[in-house]
Amino acid sequence: MKQKEDLQIKHLLEDELSEQFINKRETLRNEAKENILRLQAENKKQYNKHRKPAYNYKPGDTVAIQRTQFGTGLKLRPKYFGPYEVTKVNKHDRYEVQKIGQHEGPNFTCSPAPRTAWSSGCPCGYQLLADHFRSHDRTEVTRGSQPRWRDSPLPAAISTR
Repeated sequence: MKQKEDLQIKHLLEDELSEQFINKRETLRNEAKENILRLQAENKKQYNKHRKPAYNYKPGDTVAIQRTQFGTGLKLRPKYFGPYEVTKVNKHDRYEVQKIGQHEGPNFTCSPAPRTAWSSGCPCGYQLLADHFRSHDRTEVTRGSQPRWRDSPLPAAISTR
C-alpha cells in the first residue's frame, strides 16, 4: 500500500508541521522577550524612583568626602572629611581628590562621587559644629529655685555654699 505518492504527502505534512512548530516557537520567544523587556523597564523605573543623578564635579572643585570607617569613639567625630580638591575625574562618577590644609583624613584618595560640595561658611562635621557652638553656649542653669544663664553672675539672693 505504500506508494511513492504517500511518502511525498507524508514529507509535505511533516515539513508543514515543522514550519508551524518553528513559527509558533518564534512567536512564543518573541512574546517572552517582550514580557521580559516590559518587566525590566518596570523594575528599572521602580528602582530609580527614589534615586537622584550623581553630581558632576570638575577638577579644582572643593568637596568633602564621607567618613567610611566605623568603630568606637566615632559617634561625635565629623561625618565628613574635608576640604578636598578634585584633581582628576575618572569614569563612572569616581574622583581623585587631594587634601587641602591640615585636617583629619587621607592626604590623597580615589573616591566615589563626594557626598557634598565644601562650603567655607559652615563647619564640616558634628565635632566642629559642637566646638563652634560650645564657645557661644548660653544654656540655662538652675541653682536653687532661680534660673540663670551660664557665665552670668549669680543673683545676690542666692548663696554659693
